[in-house]
Amino acid sequence: MQCPHCLYRSEQAGMLPEPEECALCGAALVPVGPLWTGSINDDRVICRMQEALPGVTAGTGPRVARLLATCRQELDTSSHYDYHVIAKAERVSPGSIATVIEQLQALGYRASRAHYSGTALKTDATLQILKEVISGG
Repeated sequence: MQCPHCLYRSEQAGMLPEPEECALCGAALVPVGPLWTGSINDDRVICRMQEALPGVTAGTGPRVARLLATCRQELDTSSHYDYHVIAKAERVSPGSIATVIEQLQALGYRASRAHYSGTALKTDATLQILKEVISGG
């Protein structure tokens, strides 16, 4: 479920979502999904792929190596935030995603990139904390 006004979201199990109000602004949440909420990465498989990579001669080694490194570091959460969307909503210019991740980690939160988008950020921080970090507040 996601708020169409302030980007808040919550997860519900099951195929038929229960009506829910936004905890931040009170708007009716809109169902999104269905979403896969299980694990998306198998660390053993990724490690074996990284071990095999030096023998690959297809010319894509560095790109694949970066992708596999991102996959290994990616948090095992079911959803992400697009930090550019949050920056736009906060009316600030988005900084480096690496800086946002470092700041969240310095505050004690887990944070990582997502392998499927250059602007996707996974974290256990609340939306409010994420907004504060992105907007510099």
